[in-house]
Amino acid sequence: MATRSVATTDSLNTLRTTVNAISGTDIGDLATLGTTAKSSIVAAVNEINTSVTGTGFTMSDGSTTQSVVTGNTVLAFLQKFYWYRCCC
Repeated sequence: MATRSVATTDSLNTLRTTVNAISGTDIGDLATLGTTAKSSIVAAVNEINTSVTGTGFTMSDGSTTQSVVTGNTVLAFLQKFYWYRCCC
């Protein structure tokens, strides 16, 4: 993503077109989000957060897969995973 700046001497139209370019190209097309919430980036992140908080998620190293359910933490998972890899 390119750094965008508008000089204090630039016109209001330059500011408008720069801001419009940021939302259209730097953020991306909201229609291509992999979530059902496509109205904004915030809505999509909130949908993912709700899903992970409510149902958990799965972590995998390619050979071992572990579900991290609501109430568990990644740290507890990593400790258990490390113990399993070293001690079993």
